[in-house]
Amino acid sequence: MSAWQPIGTAPDNQAVLVFVPNWDHYGPGVYRAIHVNFQGRSDPRWHSSAWACGRDFSAECQPTLWMPFPDLPSVIPAPEAAC
Repeated sequence: MSAWQPIGTAPDNQAVLVFVPNWDHYGPGVYRAIHVNFQGRSDPRWHSSAWACGRDFSAECQPTLWMPFPDLPSVIPAPEAAC
């Protein structure tokens, strides 16, 4: 697994793990997020699909670090029941 990196080096339009030190009432934590930056748009933003719905991070609650998702396990056990 990679080490935490400065948020300014995160890729655009790709899901990564981010650390947010002060996200509203959720508090500090690690979240799945995407730096949404589509060509021709002037409003790049961090968006998380954490919890029940997706939402943008407010200007006061921005991620400070990021890292890629870890590799999948080398052995994936068979599910016990159908999903």
